[in-house]
Amino acid sequence: MIEIREILKGALAKLSRPQKLVMLLAFADGFTDTEIASALDVSPGELSGLVGSAMASIRQQLRQAGIPGMTSEIVDL
Repeated sequence: MIEIREILKGALAKLSRPQKLVMLLAFADGFTDTEIASALDVSPGELSGLVGSAMASIRQQLRQAGIPGMTSEIVDL
């Protein structure tokens, strides 16, 4: 379990600043999409793009680390 945490930590470190903010506000702080879009002054479409690209990057890092099944079972909930 610690290995997965380290992999996710590394994956988050590779995200752009806006992607990191979106992920932290959504998953760590529990902000809604509307709250995040307002806080970052982006449109809902831009927010969706940031979330999608961040999630794709995290999935790629999990695959590269050889963690099978994690991308669909945990990341895409």
